[in-house]
Amino acid sequence: MVAPVYVDPPVWDGRRALVRLTDAGIAVAAAAWLRSPDSGRWELYVITPDAGPSQFRTTSTRARAALAGAGLPPGLVGDLRLYHPDEPLGRDLIDVRKSRAGEEPIRGGDGRFGDITFDAAYVYPAHVETEFGRLLRTAADLIVRPVPGRVCIVELRDGSAQPGRPIGLRVEPPSQLLWRPSSGPDELAIPFDEITDIRVQ
Repeated sequence: MVAPVYVDPPVWDGRRALVRLTDAGIAVAAAAWLRSPDSGRWELYVITPDAGPSQFRTTSTRARAALAGAGLPPGLVGDLRLYHPDEPLGRDLIDVRKSRAGEEPIRGGDGRFGDITFDAAYVYPAHVETEFGRLLRTAADLIVRPVPGRVCIVELRDGSAQPGRPIGLRVEPPSQLLWRPSSGPDELAIPFDEITDIRVQ
């Protein structure tokens, strides 16, 4: 299968990949999509302290196993690049991320991180697990402190929405939200990387 060349980086799929890596116990210090000026391909660069010389092969195997079967776009697993924070690319990417406070991504044009040149970049927020953490906290709050008379909605990445209420969490990989729909099955186990929002209507 020939992997597609994306005009824009698959930002959401990259976030799903980062959540999968975090779930697998791989620490993410920084992450970015960088587009090669030669091939036009976007590649996902992940900076992790688990990518040291003595750990690299094991971490790479764990990372690819964590991403396998996750429904990610063709080529994303192959386009994953792991670097240690002490490597030039790792230092540069972390410095750029630290230069901009807040939870907004950084977009850029031509540049260079370490020995990697690019003609476009998308740098993820400093805390790549923030979205997962937000969803986890929202679900936990609604389980502990339900809102009487209000319906909860879980919105999914495929564009669908499921009314109901959260009734539990499975935090061990793969992390799942246990959901009781307003109608239909008694209980659903929804992977967190398929959820875009949890809200009260």
